[in-house]
Amino acid sequence: MKQFFRFATFIALLLTIHSCKKDSGVKEYSAEDNTAIETEYAQIFDVVADYLSSDSTTRKTDNNILPEGIAVSFIDKTYADSDGIVCFIDYGSLDHGSSYKGIPCRDGRYRAGKISVAMSKHWTDIGTVAIVTVSSSNEYYVGDGTKMYKVSGWETITRTGDSTFTIEIENAAMQRENGNMSWSASQTIRLLNGNNYGWWNTSYEVSGTAQGINKNGDAFNAEILRPLKKNLILGCLGTYVLGNVRIINTVNSDDNKFAIDYGDETCDNNVILISKNGTRTIQVW
Repeated sequence: MKQFFRFATFIALLLTIHSCKKDSGVKEYSAEDNTAIETEYAQIFDVVADYLSSDSTTRKTDNNILPEGIAVSFIDKTYADSDGIVCFIDYGSLDHGSSYKGIPCRDGRYRAGKISVAMSKHWTDIGTVAIVTVSSSNEYYVGDGTKMYKVSGWETITRTGDSTFTIEIENAAMQRENGNMSWSASQTIRLLNGNNYGWWNTSYEVSGTAQGINKNGDAFNAEILRPLKKNLILGCLGTYVLGNVRIINTVNSDDNKFAIDYGDETCDNNVILISKNGTRTIQVW
């Protein structure tokens, strides 16, 4: 029932937006920036979850999401010392001199730099906590191989059940064209077809809220009104395939309401952005 009312609220928002005249003065940065960083942190979660769920140290049997050429190094490989394990997922350094920068990944994007992961217990243990750090000093970049955007921040992943996780993302930032944006989020993830060993061929739903400041300096709030669905199969890794998000700028909120519709489960990078400017299809990245 609660999900129904949230979805009804989303529909009401769409009708409100469509009932207004087009206003070319409304900037859609908040919707674009929220979608971009939300997608990248979902991919970071996918990579970390896939590796931690099935490495020989973390009970991994096969790499599927990580591309070839990725180095994983451990600075602590045992749980026996009571402080968990620590490892780095290394995409390599950004080559500023090449025509293509970073390593091509299975979602069609390029990445460079390091992700640090510390995990308290085995991934399959309920109550395990994984802290994922994307520090500025580790120079983590994502993009199309020509345009590369620097990403930083950290997230805390807690396994709360056989098929559920909570995610807290803090101090996230992305350097984009013409400015930088910052972001934080509180999310819940629910596996739709549980797979404890390896993340490939799984699907999950995400619900939650976020807050940020877009590259124009405007603060905004975001809420997932219909859970976002991710299918971890080849061709679907780019972004979510289903779900709705409402984004509202906290200043002049009456004129700065946006909606993102992730579509009908088609595997592409297209989403529908709805605002006072009208409705248009944008590509995530």
